[in-house]
Amino acid sequence: MTRKNLFLFLITAAFAIILFPSTAKAERVYYHDGVAVGMGYNIASENYTVEDFAFSLKYRMNHWQGGLDYCTSGPVGGGNGNTNLQFLWVSYIEEFSRPDTQKYGLYGGVGVGAMVGMDYGFLERRYGPFALAGWDITSYVGMEGKIGLFGRNDWGTGMVYWYF
Repeated sequence: MTRKNLFLFLITAAFAIILFPSTAKAERVYYHDGVAVGMGYNIASENYTVEDFAFSLKYRMNHWQGGLDYCTSGPVGGGNGNTNLQFLWVSYIEEFSRPDTQKYGLYGGVGVGAMVGMDYGFLERRYGPFALAGWDITSYVGMEGKIGLFGRNDWGTGMVYWYF
C-alpha cells in the first residue's frame, strides 16, 4: 500500500468513525426517497484531461442510495477523442440529527462503485470505495460530493440534485 493510498484510507476511516455514531441518526421520516437527477462537475487524478460535466441519476430509499453518474472529459494526454466514463455506484448513508418536521439536513456515507463503458487506460482499478457527503437544501434540491479511490487513482464529483 502506497503512502497516498494509506493516507486516503485513514481519511475515509476517520470520516466513517465520525459519521456513524448512534447520536447522528435523524428521525424516521425520509423526505428524499425516490428518484433524483443531478448535474455537476467531475475530476480524476493522473489522466491529464480537461474534466468537464457530470450528469447523474440516482434512487434513494431510507439509508441506501444508488445510481449512475455520466462524466465527460477530454482525451487522455491531450490527444483526440475522449475518456467519458460512467460510474455505477451504491452507498449507505446516514442523516445527521434533525426533527421529522424539517425537510432538509446533512448526510454522509460510504459506498462502492465501478467505472463502466470507457477506456480504462488511466485507471489502476475499475472499481473501488468512495465516501460521500451531502446537504438536502429543501425537499426538492440537494448537493452531494463523492470522492473515490481506484487503486492509485482518485476520482470525484460534485452534484446538485433535483428530487422528484
